[in-house]
Amino acid sequence: MAQVLRPELVARINEKVVFNRLPYTIQREICELMIEREVERLNRLGHSLIVEPASVEILVREGYHRTLGAKPMRNTVDRYLQQHVSEALLKTGQEVSRTRMVELSEMKVIF
Repeated sequence: MAQVLRPELVARINEKVVFNRLPYTIQREICELMIEREVERLNRLGHSLIVEPASVEILVREGYHRTLGAKPMRNTVDRYLQQHVSEALLKTGQEVSRTRMVELSEMKVIF
């Protein structure tokens, strides 16, 4: 750190905080929690959504990053579930109470 920052700035830093990398299993748990929140949100709106386990694995692989933590995972879940599901719901115009199964194939949502 001292090689990158100016000495007067380094002198003001009292402690260094080191974050451990999240292992893959923890990243998967985070992804499952994010998916669960999205499914609950859709349930409150009257939609029933089922996400296949293989789709969870695809989202974890796509969003897993050893150094950046859970932020890419949130972006991946947002991008592939929230956006694609909402677009599919708007395009189909189906009734509210319909149950939908989500399968990710080549990172596209299939109903």
